[in-house]
Amino acid sequence: MFGLGTTELLIIAFILVLIFGLGKLPHAAKQLGLGVKNFQDSVRGKDEEQASIEDKSAERATRDAAVTSDERVDTKA
Repeated sequence: MFGLGTTELLIIAFILVLIFGLGKLPHAAKQLGLGVKNFQDSVRGKDEEQASIEDKSAERATRDAAVTSDERVDTKA
């Protein structure tokens, strides 16, 4: 994955246990996972929001073009 072997992973796990303790480690991992999920959701939301804005702009442009062409109709008899 990142070139980490078994020894390196055990050292990282040991350091995490020292920092958080055995009781708080699952809670810390859960909070980290929720943070990542919220970040991904916000990024996806921005993409969907941008697409929605572009769709609305296209609809307005089409509607404005239709109104402009209707206004140019010669009504002189």
